[in-house]
Amino acid sequence: WKDENIHFRIIGWGEPLQSKLQKMIADNNLGKVNLTTVFLEPDELRKTIASAHVMLGQFSDHPRPGRTLHNKHIEALALGLPLITRDSPSNRELLVDGANCLFVSSADPQAIAESILRLKAGTTLRDKIASGARATYKRKITSDILAGQVARIISGN
Repeated sequence: WKDENIHFRIIGWGEPLQSKLQKMIADNNLGKVNLTTVFLEPDELRKTIASAHVMLGQFSDHPRPGRTLHNKHIEALALGLPLITRDSPSNRELLVDGANCLFVSSADPQAIAESILRLKAGTTLRDKIASGARATYKRKITSDILAGQVARIISGN
């Protein structure tokens, strides 16, 4: 990875993970990893995320991520960013491997690395997934669509 022109930005804060990440970055001389540990206003956060080429999702093998859809996935779709995330039943409710994301097995660093390199090398695939992501957002999860679904549930229709 150190020879690849790939840079990572991790945005978040909170102990004990923050100290662990800072130590890992320092101990491994990971100069291409930028850790942002301050609160970013929504507009600044959106601009920062939109400047990325790829969004990395949830990869943990913990059971909870297999039952939920994460906000970062919705952000990637809304911004039309290619998303790499773990394959799970909850993600399959909205995401389609190769169409609006790339799925990897949970807790599989090699698969994550291979997917990153695949998107780096394949502009056509990266553009296809980005376009599919934005189309999924517009078709299924805009505020108006979600509000309509909630209204139908509440009214019993």
